[in-house]
Amino acid sequence: MRRVESAPRAYTRSRSDGRTRSRALRVPEVKRIFFGPDFEVPAWLPGALTLLLLLPGITRSFWDRDEAQYAAIARDMEEAGHFFNPELFGRPYAEKPPLAIALTAVSFRWLGETELAGRLPHVLLFSGASVLLFLIGRRISDPRRAFFAAMMLPTSLLGLLCGRLVLTDSALLFFALAAVFFLLDVLGGRRSLRAACLAGAALGLGVLTKGPVAALSPGLFAIGHCLGSRRVDRAARRRLFLSAAVAVGISAPWFLLQSFATHGEAFRSFWLRENVERFLHPLERHSGPVVYYLPVLLLGFFPWSGLLAGVWNRRSLARDSVGWGLWFWAGGVLVFFSISATKLPTYLLPLLPAVALLIARSSDSADPAVSRTSRWLTAGVGAGLLAASVAAVSRFEILSDAPAILWPLATATLPFLALPLFPKRTGTSARMLGLALAGSLVLSLFLPPILDHARCWAKLGRRARIERLRAEEVGTVRLSEPALGYYVGTGGTGIWRSREDMIRSTAVSPHRSFLACITATDAFEAARDGRIHVRILRRGWNLLEDGPHEAIELCRLTARHG
Repeated sequence: MRRVESAPRAYTRSRSDGRTRSRALRVPEVKRIFFGPDFEVPAWLPGALTLLLLLPGITRSFWDRDEAQYAAIARDMEEAGHFFNPELFGRPYAEKPPLAIALTAVSFRWLGETELAGRLPHVLLFSGASVLLFLIGRRISDPRRAFFAAMMLPTSLLGLLCGRLVLTDSALLFFALAAVFFLLDVLGGRRSLRAACLAGAALGLGVLTKGPVAALSPGLFAIGHCLGSRRVDRAARRRLFLSAAVAVGISAPWFLLQSFATHGEAFRSFWLRENVERFLHPLERHSGPVVYYLPVLLLGFFPWSGLLAGVWNRRSLARDSVGWGLWFWAGGVLVFFSISATKLPTYLLPLLPAVALLIARSSDSADPAVSRTSRWLTAGVGAGLLAASVAAVSRFEILSDAPAILWPLATATLPFLALPLFPKRTGTSARMLGLALAGSLVLSLFLPPILDHARCWAKLGRRARIERLRAEEVGTVRLSEPALGYYVGTGGTGIWRSREDMIRSTAVSPHRSFLACITATDAFEAARDGRIHVRILRRGWNLLEDGPHEAIELCRLTARHG
């Protein structure tokens, strides 16, 4: 006899005479249909929810240093029509491979030179990474756990921030997860030749995005998977070598052509400085202790960092090949960047998918209760996050703007501070996911306009572009800010090393007019010097520069006659 599916019985009721009659759909039945064990999670759902979280605020001005620099490179590439020869203000740029920046340049050409066009490719790639994480989780677990793991990525603080910026990290994450997805076929029972080629193609595109670091996550997963299986047959080894060959074949030609075209300068700049020297020595003052990434992981993975306490159980430590692969992935990335001399919080982004999958696989059910230890750890990390935010605001002495800056963080964080007060049976991971989605949406809607108001570079740069119709030079004093150069326009800005250097440059050219973005103190001292005339054009607040409460002035400097 054919078994009647459970879902249709929510809509009909059988009668003794064999007929059925309809009845109203009740709330418990809706919950059973959409949140019960029979519910099929569609693959597009994680990507759609990620888009919902990342799209708000992407029209705001570029405020991160690297984001503005990559946008300026993409603009120059689009204007020159050379999508695989990065240039910054007319000079060759060999510090990063071109793929992620080229996607931004193509978006500029199709959609215009706007912040929306610059950020849209990276938002789409990050949303695609959420879908790939769901597909990986579905392969190694069940759809409910896979969805839970996939949504940890965009609802974590680090993912929510990096997913909307014009950086190389979103593209790197997408191609790394694509390589891991196809490696599951290569290392599993299928051993597909097509999967091996696709894994190599994804790996090669990742190398063209950020260099050899793209091979770190897929390589560690493959090594751990092979060690966990204890036996890798000849066919699987051949497929792995094929993937590596395809990756080299895709990425190597561009690096070779660039090295020949620049007479070895591209090789020295990228391979030696950006990889070897960056690993051995801290560059651009980005350094930290060996334990630097432990607090970064706790804060950047919030509100899910508390669930790390539940990973250390027998289920997640089981000796299966996938578990070994995930542990090698997570542990290897953490150790590699911890011993690297140059440290940045965004370097930890490739670690988050592995940690999310480990957390999802460690649970005993699709909707497990969050343990008391995890709830207290989540509340402690949330309290630390709020305390750090208050300390940062106090350091920059912008107490008048403190409520505007802190209330979105407080709104998103306070519910997690109350987790220890709830009974264990009500503190399930599904309810926690609902809180994370709501908090992430609050941050996406209200934090970007606040940061846009606090960072003055777009306002000053647009005013400088207007004033530059009569000016011959724009510069900054002791400030290197790519965002100002981007909004000033092609050519960027000059940098005077000191106030005296600015005064000398202006005084020796009495017939030229200068624009300067300097601190209020420097503007006052330059005017008091008497050799130049200072006219304030615009004021602005700079939230994240060194030094507290720096007021930035856009000034017109003209040498005095006589």
